[in-house]
Amino acid sequence: MDPLKSALYSTTRSAGLKADDPLLLEEIQLFIDDVSTKQHWLILKIENSALKFFSKGNSCGDLLEKIDDSDVFIGYIKCVINSCCKCYFFYFVGGETPAMKKGKAFMFKGAASSMIECHGEIKSTSSKEEFSIEYIEQSVRKMSNDHSWMIT
Repeated sequence: MDPLKSALYSTTRSAGLKADDPLLLEEIQLFIDDVSTKQHWLILKIENSALKFFSKGNSCGDLLEKIDDSDVFIGYIKCVINSCCKCYFFYFVGGETPAMKKGKAFMFKGAASSMIECHGEIKSTSSKEEFSIEYIEQSVRKMSNDHSWMIT
């Protein structure tokens, strides 16, 4: 990783969120550098007061299999819209997540969302059933003003 970028990512983010895990930094850099969208999404989790890499992949179906109702997931989805690669942030809080964990994760949401520059946020739903491919498509269409866009 470029030393300048490393210094940017290795500091403690706002609200005291630590984002200096080497694997996390490497995966974020790979996600940013991949303009081919072979890496379509990236999921991160908060463990104690640190942001950690959780999973990555290239299909929304796989993304939806990785999240569950018992935790908080922070992530990024890349979409090609009108020949431009755009990144969208999502923050998913499972309905069965303990209240203390929800509160702590919400406190770090802003710091986590600033790790990668995004074009918008896919708002969280209250359950995994509602957080579907159709919901993601609808959210991206609204933000991009491209009502014909679909996940491929």
